[in-house]
Amino acid sequence: TVKDNIVVQESLPRFIAPGDRIKTGVIVFNNTGKDAEIDVSLNINGPAKVTSEKIVKLDIPGNGKGTAQFTFEAGDKPGKTIFEIGATDGTERALETVELANRPAQPLLTKHGSGIVRAGSPVRISMPTDWLEGTGDYTLQLSSLPAVRFSHGIQYLLSYPYGCIEQTTSKLFPILYFNDLARFVQPEIFGTKGPDYFIAEGIQKLSGMQLPSGEFAFWPGGSDVNQWGSIYASHFLVEARKAGYQVSDDTYDRMIGALKRIANETFIDISRPPTRIYAAYVLAKAGELDKSTLNVLKDVGVQLYPIYVKFLLAAAIAQTSGVNEALYLIPVEIHPPKIEPESGGRFESDIRNNSILLDVLLDVAPENPSVQALAREISEQLYIGGWYTTQSNSFALMALGKFFRKQETPNYTGALVVGGQRLKTFGVDDVRMVGGELAAGEIEISINGTGTCYYFWQSSGVPTERTFTPFTKRLAVERSYLDSDGKPLNLDSIRLGDQIVAKITAQALDKPLEYVVINDLLPSCFEIENPRLQTTGRLAFMPKSSYQPQYMDIRDDRLLLFTNLQPRERLVYYYSIRVISRGEFEIPPVAAECMYDPTIAGASSAGHLRIDDSR
Repeated sequence: TVKDNIVVQESLPRFIAPGDRIKTGVIVFNNTGKDAEIDVSLNINGPAKVTSEKIVKLDIPGNGKGTAQFTFEAGDKPGKTIFEIGATDGTERALETVELANRPAQPLLTKHGSGIVRAGSPVRISMPTDWLEGTGDYTLQLSSLPAVRFSHGIQYLLSYPYGCIEQTTSKLFPILYFNDLARFVQPEIFGTKGPDYFIAEGIQKLSGMQLPSGEFAFWPGGSDVNQWGSIYASHFLVEARKAGYQVSDDTYDRMIGALKRIANETFIDISRPPTRIYAAYVLAKAGELDKSTLNVLKDVGVQLYPIYVKFLLAAAIAQTSGVNEALYLIPVEIHPPKIEPESGGRFESDIRNNSILLDVLLDVAPENPSVQALAREISEQLYIGGWYTTQSNSFALMALGKFFRKQETPNYTGALVVGGQRLKTFGVDDVRMVGGELAAGEIEISINGTGTCYYFWQSSGVPTERTFTPFTKRLAVERSYLDSDGKPLNLDSIRLGDQIVAKITAQALDKPLEYVVINDLLPSCFEIENPRLQTTGRLAFMPKSSYQPQYMDIRDDRLLLFTNLQPRERLVYYYSIRVISRGEFEIPPVAAECMYDPTIAGASSAGHLRIDDSR
């Protein structure tokens, strides 16, 4: 038997949250073989502080054990917190180091803005600074590249927290088309390996989601297919291979085979032709579209479908048979109708559809008078923050990137003044500034010369105001904690070691919703008992066969459920939790949103709870 003379065993939670007051025990084993007085210490580096004595003396008999009690409080600043637990008898010493995240019980908020600067018309910006001390993060970007106005959209895509086939693809597309801009906007996401490595890893992930049919599963490890999403992933892989990235022949060939089967389907279902035409469009980009398939698709009656379907067919014809053969499908004046975003299906939205129109026009009819109008409309939607979905962003950035590459070459010099002090002079090269000096006062940006300077600013942090206001926007969600009999729990009398049940209810209020994500953040005193395991305890009142989500993501600090909802049908989901820490804790809200129409969302059930000593 090999063992240390003194051993410490901590009982910290997996994370902490600002405002939590936590009692924790440290078990110390005296393996010296003789009685000893052992000093046990707790030191914290980071946003937390010890509120009890930092050193506790224990008299422990030889080959016995003792427990030291400490109390600490998490600070307001989020971030990494290092706990050092030590024990010594003056000769022997043990040290345990634990790193925890201080995760706010309220979300990190980001405010941003963008615009243009021209000679003789300086712009003034006041950065929001109403963040808790130490949490404010400030960024200013200046560029002659118009797409920098849409930096928030690129950040949104690169940092999107979920990983279905559509979202994974949308993260990769802007890097493929905006390699330098993505590196400029959010360099930290690439670490030391660069965008090429990021794309290669993305290709590997997409390849791992491919099914034997050649199509792609919607979720990792799943078998359900959203056909539009699968074609969208194929679209990216075709473009990536053309750009020189490695896509294995096996993955590529099976994908092309699946696209050909979809493009040649003969189902009467009226919803099928748009998907068939998109598959044909991707095949045309790959140089794999047969003219016989194209001739059949010309007769599917594209006038019955949204205008973007007609444009995708025009692009497929142009790439296969020449531009002149496609012009009959392109009207001189375009009036795309307004639509309500789809929560699934083909993920339609105004901005996604208009972006397809612009992208095709720039290839097939670049002199069409609607080009400028479409570019302006898409830009304005992005500028005011209309970030509908990941796919909307991706298509919009692709189209605008193609449009902006044909614009004027500027020649100017400029000055950046903050709080009345000149901070920097600049030219047409990209400028990215990060730091608290940007919050020192009003920012003024001015230029002299020709052309336009585009700017983007962002300010983020944890709000100084901790209050939470529940809301319901066409989607209701609630969470309650129950005892072993299924009765509502008294939040002031929970005990360490208790098994309790979280009950989540969600309801679509007026229409069917696809791809809804429910984000249930945990208090730091709770630990999920893995709902996937057959051995997880099931209490008597819980239904033997309850609702099962389409996909589930279990993390240390939250449970994520992905599901579809029917109107007025109440979804109820139970899962088991174990109480692992004592003290007073913040309860974060439970939130839900429709991933493909984030304007449909809801949140509720925040509060406080107290955990007593075990019985």
